Amino acid sequence: MRRHHTGRAMAGAHAVRAVVVAHGPLPAAVLMALHRVVGLGVAEVRRRVTRGLPLVDVALFGNDQAEVAETLTAVLDLLAPHRHRVHQCLGGAAPAEGNRFAAATLRRVIAEAADGRPCPVTPRSGA
Repeated sequence: MRRHHTGRAMAGAHAVRAVVVAHGPLPAAVLMALHRVVGLGVAEVRRRVTRGLPLVDVALFGNDQAEVAETLTAVLDLLAPHRHRVHQCLGGAAPAEGNRFAAATLRRVIAEAADGRPCPVTPRSGA
């Protein structure tokens, strides 16, 4: 799996990004697993969780869609029993309550994109 650093994804003005923010504290085993999945140091993962910063910020539906889906699925699996938020951000929009959506929705979008079905994501502006 290619690791995705979690800085803001390079995305055009109309690109749709998936952003995942975890809320801690998280068990050490989860921090270690996240470190391996997202390719950040354990201290950086812990810092982002502590400060409520994005762990993952990736453009959806790009050329690396399969790798992005794999990373997002792994992160969502690890965070499922813990407090976290998922956001659908348009272009350079920051994660906010107005662009928050359910992890199950992201999972469905990823699965449908992998099957070649049209994706039901409707970009929202102004977050």
